[in-house]
Parts: sequence; C-alpha cells; structure tokens
Amino acid sequence: MLAGHGPTTERLSRWVASPFILLRVPPNVLTVAGALLVCFPAAYAARGDYLVAGLLFGLVSMLDMVDGAVARATNRVTAFGGYLDSVVDRVADAAILIGIGMGLTGRAWWGVVGAALVGQYATSYARARVYQDGAPPATLWRQFFERPERVLLLTLTLLGQGFVTRLALPAPPAPAWVAPETAVLFWGLLLYGVLALSTAFARVLKVRVFLGAKNRGN
Repeated sequence: MLAGHGPTTERLSRWVASPFILLRVPPNVLTVAGALLVCFPAAYAARGDYLVAGLLFGLVSMLDMVDGAVARATNRVTAFGGYLDSVVDRVADAAILIGIGMGLTGRAWWGVVGAALVGQYATSYARARVYQDGAPPATLWRQFFERPERVLLLTLTLLGQGFVTRLALPAPPAPAWVAPETAVLFWGLLLYGVLALSTAFARVLKVRVFLGAKNRGN
C-alpha cells in the first residue's frame, strides 16, 4: 500500500532526515539507535500506558525512514547497511509486541500476540529464504501488509487504545475474556496477526509458482 507512493514517502523521509544529513550522522548509527529506542514504547506498553507508547513508537519508527534517506543523501549506501536494517527491524518488531504482551494477563492474549509475532516473521522469512534458490522478480513481493503497514496499524492501535482509556470513551464489543478497557488493543492485534499471516501465506503460494516455473525451465 505505502510502497505505491514512493516519491511521496521519499520526500517525507528526506525532510525528516535533514538534520541528520547536515550533521553527517552515520546511517548505521541511526539504524541501531532505532532498535534501542523502541525499548521505551515497549516499556510504556508493558505498563498499560498505550497513548504514550503509541506516540513514542510512531516517533521511533520514523528512524526506519531516516537511516535510508541519510545513506542515500550522503552516498553511504552499502549492502551491509541494508542487511543491518533488516535485522534491526525484526528486533524492533518483536520488542514492541513483547512489551504489549507483558502488560496483558491471560494465556488467550499471548495467543493473539503470538499470532502477530509468527505472522511478521513468517512474512519476512518467506521472502528471505527463496533467494537461496534463485532471485525472484520484485513483483513477487507486492502484497498489502508489508512492514510500513504493520508499523502504521500498530501505532494506530496503541493510540486508539490510549485515547479510549484516557478519555473513558465507549469500547467496542469484544469476546468475554477481553476486558472492555483493552478491546481496541484486541481487535488491532487480531487484525495485525490475520493480515501478517495472510501475507506470509500469499508469499508461499507465489514462491511455489515461481520455483515450479524455474524448475521446469531448467
């Protein structure tokens, strides 16, 4: 979804990155800083302060755009930088979900959080693993729920839950085991897990077709 607006997101990331570009901050430093700073929204989520967690997570996630923009603007684009960015993204994705899970009680909640974790990692691995058997076309990965969409949904979920809690707004209906004060969080995490797992499944199907055609060509 967001990948279809490349020029717009590139201008936005360049604008956000402009102070770091002027200071000549190494892009890999920004990449690692993003992984460390995500501990703060994760800690607030574990405490149940979802509004602050959502605000901080949104701000920290901006670094994911900044490091690439700094690398391009300062001519520091490297293969290792791209590799490091991918590894750090996985750590950050897990940290915020684990923080959310730590603030919830009940095994059923960990089923929802676990589905989100499995879905995001399966989505990434379904892409990474196929390169051992050949380089597929870039069009193979054009699915809806990529990392930018995951970050956006999780940020909106945390903010939505935070506003409902802080302003005592009516909570949406949810299963009996979900407390009304966490209903927004439940539906957001459930949607996150379903979309992530669906994207992983779609990639597996596409890879099956790609590898089948490749084998027939050989």
